[in-house]
Amino acid sequence: MDKLANMINSPNANISDLFAEAALKSGPAFLQEICDVARVTFGAQLALIGSLRIVEARRIYVLGSSKQNPNIALEAYDVCAAPCRRVLTEATMVVHLEDLQNRFPDDPGVQAFASQSYIGFPLIDELGESIGIFVLEWDTPMSEEKSRNVIQTLETLLPRISAEVSTQIVEHAFQALMIPIDDETKDDTAIFRTIVLQAAALSQVHAVLLAQCIDDDAQDFKILAAAAGGDLLTSAEGHLVKYDGTPCHNLKTKDTFFLERDLQLAFPSMPLFQDLNAEAYLGFGARKKNGQPLGHLALIHDRPMAPRALRSPVLRVIASRSTQELRRHVAEAERKSLADTIVVRKKLESLGLMAGTIAHDFNNQLTAIIGHTELAMLDLPPAHSAMPSLQIAKDNMWRARDVIGDLMDFAGNASGSPAERLSLSDLINHTLSGLNAEIPQTCQIDVSIEDTQPEIFGHKAQIIQILGNLILNALEALEEREGAIKLQVSLVPISMQERGKCLTGCAPALPDMCVALEVTDTGRGMEIATAERVFDPFFSTKKSSRGLGLAGVLGIARRMQAGLTFQSQPEIGTSFRLYFPPAPTDPPTAFVPDQDSLTEHPNPSLGKILVVDDKPEVLDLISRQVERLGHEVVSVMSGYEAIALAKSTSDIRAVVIDVLMPGIDGWETLQRLRNISRDLPALVMSGYSQIEQGSKSDELKLVQVLNKPFSLERLKDSLENLLIDAQNYKVYSN
Repeated sequence: MDKLANMINSPNANISDLFAEAALKSGPAFLQEICDVARVTFGAQLALIGSLRIVEARRIYVLGSSKQNPNIALEAYDVCAAPCRRVLTEATMVVHLEDLQNRFPDDPGVQAFASQSYIGFPLIDELGESIGIFVLEWDTPMSEEKSRNVIQTLETLLPRISAEVSTQIVEHAFQALMIPIDDETKDDTAIFRTIVLQAAALSQVHAVLLAQCIDDDAQDFKILAAAAGGDLLTSAEGHLVKYDGTPCHNLKTKDTFFLERDLQLAFPSMPLFQDLNAEAYLGFGARKKNGQPLGHLALIHDRPMAPRALRSPVLRVIASRSTQELRRHVAEAERKSLADTIVVRKKLESLGLMAGTIAHDFNNQLTAIIGHTELAMLDLPPAHSAMPSLQIAKDNMWRARDVIGDLMDFAGNASGSPAERLSLSDLINHTLSGLNAEIPQTCQIDVSIEDTQPEIFGHKAQIIQILGNLILNALEALEEREGAIKLQVSLVPISMQERGKCLTGCAPALPDMCVALEVTDTGRGMEIATAERVFDPFFSTKKSSRGLGLAGVLGIARRMQAGLTFQSQPEIGTSFRLYFPPAPTDPPTAFVPDQDSLTEHPNPSLGKILVVDDKPEVLDLISRQVERLGHEVVSVMSGYEAIALAKSTSDIRAVVIDVLMPGIDGWETLQRLRNISRDLPALVMSGYSQIEQGSKSDELKLVQVLNKPFSLERLKDSLENLLIDAQNYKVYSN
């Protein structure tokens, strides 16, 4: 400072050169140098460059100053009682040549410096908004000639000073909001907290909150972080808020929403605004690249806001930074969800394979046990003392079959009636009426179904089982507290991202448009550890479970080639969504012969029944059962033996064949047999119960399906129906 004073007092001093030299600097150094040169050059008590608060025009923050009395602290000051007020409110230069102390007796700065004269220049940004001020004060009156000299010298510097102040404001915002990428201690919560604290500090508003949409239709948002009065509001984090009735609702369709004053009057139902004594609101909406609402940043102030806040570059920086972090947070959550989905899918596929294998083996064993028990009961007189015990054993074996059916559901191999065209709306009404007694009065059921919702192709009993399990799961999640369950059916496009979340493994085969069935609850939600096991067989968080439950839902969805996704958040709720292919406009029709040509009963003496099964005990049982029904039987244990036998004889009337066999399976064996004997009727057996009409259209002509285990009566009916169909087909063809 002494060096600067000596340069000014030098006989060869050129004031313009001094300011030009100062102008070679930039940033804070430039602002400080200008203040120093201006104060010393013009003999002022004080030279100051300051920036305005962003959201209001009442306070100046000092960016550079030069004081004759360095003992006076000067970091910020209120312009309400200062001569600077007119400079800022009218965006015009203000000059006071004398009597400054008497004019502004309530201005502590004027009184501290004992100022008598004053010149204030407004600093204007590229948008024409006042962003700050350049002030000089003297402790003596000033002549008009001197004031003109000061003004003439400094006016040429004002655009450069304004640009530097604007840059400093924005750069400060960038620096304040910068999170080091190598700081591993900064998790998402810490980053969100940093953003709201810095946003509050930079904008000097009373409160800031950052929120994320939690559902695709943007009905609710979750508070990620909030700050008020300079402190974090950690108690608000994670709270779920309805968009309706809040100013944030406007941000679902707008980039910004601004309310200058009277916030509580405009939104009287918001207790948060009353707690914060809120007066004004400025919100910035965040969106995904496809335009879908992602969340928002809200600035809430306890005094009116200036409209220029809408155009503030700093607030744009804050909003942009918030959007960037929201997008990163959502993308990371989706990436993790996809990775978790793949892990869960692989685990479920392994469990499904294991369950299906176990069920298949059990069904083969049960077939032999039930069949031999029935044969034994037929060989004994009705009054035999062993009959009651055999009947009890038989009844319990059928109950064991039902348990195996649960495993089949999980494995995606549930048995059932032939697939048919189904209306989900009808099935929802049917299921809700059946569960009416279990739905408490505290639970609200909301059903939303598009008028144009197409039908799907499936099994009525299985869809009802899906609906029942999902609704019961939602009821249990509510835990008898007030809440809602939403069932929604709509025709929607399925994105690649959503396909990646599917757990059934059939996502690539789904059409572009699917019938989506969504069941959502507002219950307690699931922690990560629970969510990872939700589809495990017989897993339940309840002391008394309902069997396979959600595992059965997954199995049925897998069998129907439907997509299944779910998401859950603690204290927010859970949503399950199934994607079904729409039913074809013209589904294939089965062969139906002329009723007048139907044959009533097959003739058992027209040829042999070929029985093929790789399990000796099952092969022996079925052969004995078919003989008991009056047919001549020839049996083999492999597809190769069956083909060799068919080539050597021409009196095979029909074949009873197992699907799963080593070497060549039942379907391939049947295809080769029909190459030898065209239209050979087939009774196809499976321990997996996975045969469905339409899955193998060529093979299913003249085919009856028999799921293991089965009774002798069921075998009799299936074999008779098959032979009748064969004779009718032959008559009709001729």
